[in-house]
Amino acid sequence: MTKKIRILIFIILGSIFLIQAIPLIIQVLNKNCNDFQLLLKTQYEGVVKKKFADPKEKLSDLLEIENMGTGSKDTIILDLDQTDFFSKVEIGDTLLKKKGSNIITIVNKNGIFTYELDFGCNK
Repeated sequence: MTKKIRILIFIILGSIFLIQAIPLIIQVLNKNCNDFQLLLKTQYEGVVKKKFADPKEKLSDLLEIENMGTGSKDTIILDLDQTDFFSKVEIGDTLLKKKGSNIITIVNKNGIFTYELDFGCNK
């Protein structure tokens, strides 16, 4: 095979890969923004009970909190949050977040820490 033919095959295969990869990338970004919109619609006042990565969602960091007032449990999905918030949260910490806001506060024995969650989406 000549060099020109190999280059042409490489370009064709690369183009096919990109055409197939772009919808997948868009789907991941849309899910990420959907999770962010859900986060904005929710108010949290609770204690972290579980902290884990969901094996079904390879990129998902999840927190399960128990709401202080009702005792109900909520899951906070932190897909691709661009802050270091998830790494700072520990089981037993109290989380506070107002509805309509992406500002979340951790209250624990070491103090009060505030983060502005950023999923790379517009509010």
